[in-house]
Amino acid sequence: MEDLNFNYCYKITYESGETYDRRRNELSVEISKEDYKKIITGVLQERSIDQIE
Repeated sequence: MEDLNFNYCYKITYESGETYDRRRNELSVEISKEDYKKIITGVLQERSIDQIE
């Protein structure tokens, strides 16, 4: 199966309200088409990445 490059940015919000913002820097990982489909389907269902298996 062919892998895809998945580019993403992130922002962490701590319980204290402080944030760590990495949205200015893009990261990249290789994932399978099946995993990419799971991520896109989850995002379209308005689920956060950490809720997607």
